[in-house]
Amino acid sequence: MPPRNKMAAYPDALLACERHTLAELEVYRPGLVVYLGRDAAEGTFGKKSMRVLRGRFRAHDGRVETVTYHPAATLRGRSPEAFPLLVNDLIKAREKWERLP
Repeated sequence: MPPRNKMAAYPDALLACERHTLAELEVYRPGLVVYLGRDAAEGTFGKKSMRVLRGRFRAHDGRVETVTYHPAATLRGRSPEAFPLLVNDLIKAREKWERLP
């Protein structure tokens, strides 16, 4: 469980970040996007648990997208299995990226 002050970002902050992120995606057109943490993924994937979101890939707007744990979440020690899952997700993302046209 995240610290109390990080449980959920303020809605206006999420909206501001989402607009900025969507603008960057339009400019840079990356082949792969890895969302780090539930708050980062919420605008694209909706409100879902990390167990549902992480480790899966989907094609969206000409790019591949995936979600994994935020690195800070793996360092708090409340979920010892999170760090190996994060590492594994990033390895899979790199493999996916290397196979992109």
